[in-house]
Amino acid sequence: HMRMGELTAKAFAGATIATHRPSASGDTAVEGTEIGATGVLELWLNLGPSGFTSVDLGYTTAFNSASARWRAGWKLAPQISIGPELRYDRNDAGSSARGGGFVRYQWAGGEVSVAAGVAGSMFGVGDDRDYAPYGTVNVLFQF
Repeated sequence: HMRMGELTAKAFAGATIATHRPSASGDTAVEGTEIGATGVLELWLNLGPSGFTSVDLGYTTAFNSASARWRAGWKLAPQISIGPELRYDRNDAGSSARGGGFVRYQWAGGEVSVAAGVAGSMFGVGDDRDYAPYGTVNVLFQF
């Protein structure tokens, strides 16, 4: 964890256990369980008193999986911020992307963020490009 002016950088390393189950249609490109090494880099940049942007990058050797997420946020109030988000994920089966928006509530001991938007596969099984809505809820506790 390093703080360099308005930029905060965090790096993590560890292990991952990932499991992929067969799909109902039987066209799953990866199946089973793999254990692998993992690395994550999180960058947060304050953009003045009411804005920020963040980038999270991750990779694990389990199923050759990688992810990237970008967010830009604006504070509506000291604890509430909103903004757009983009995410890209890939593994041995293919890749997917999503784009949407988020609302984040923070307090001294953590944060909750809710996001929603559209997700779709990119160059996946059968080059399927079906798009569907997504929603996530993330809870973070600081210690």
